[in-house]
Amino acid sequence: MTTTLINWLKNNCCDIVEIYPGIFYVTGEKVIFPTQLIISSRLNDSEHQWLKALTNKMEEPEVKRLVSSVRSLTDKDGKDNADSVLYLAMKENESLFNKLKEVPEMNEALIKLMKPELDAAKIEGVTELSEATKRLKEGYTDEKLLTEGFDPDIVKSANELLAALS
Repeated sequence: MTTTLINWLKNNCCDIVEIYPGIFYVTGEKVIFPTQLIISSRLNDSEHQWLKALTNKMEEPEVKRLVSSVRSLTDKDGKDNADSVLYLAMKENESLFNKLKEVPEMNEALIKLMKPELDAAKIEGVTELSEATKRLKEGYTDEKLLTEGFDPDIVKSANELLAALS
């Protein structure tokens, strides 16, 4: 597939230069804006682990290396960016991460890394539940809340909460 794409680009007036193994610059008269083509399977594991994490083909050693790298970051921007990459990697390689969650030290590391996001999600959920409950008390219907973008599980929980309080 990759060589087919590269050949097509070359045959359609594009210049392709491999600046690092797996990273290509694509230029030419038909290229509207600066373009990079990244072939993750050709990237150097140690130099481009963050790019390699943006694939659904990660392997266990790569995941362990990535989690270790995230844990070693100290500045806030680096951690925020790494958390975003880690989140995407987890989403794209869900079964592998689920398998690694069974390994105690990996599970502990993942929990520590994701704690800020989990805490923020809890606060957001409580806030949304509180708002849905308030609106139901004001006479809103379930359908109106759903139309306004409330999560169906939140609407159900708000109804259950109101029923329990009655």
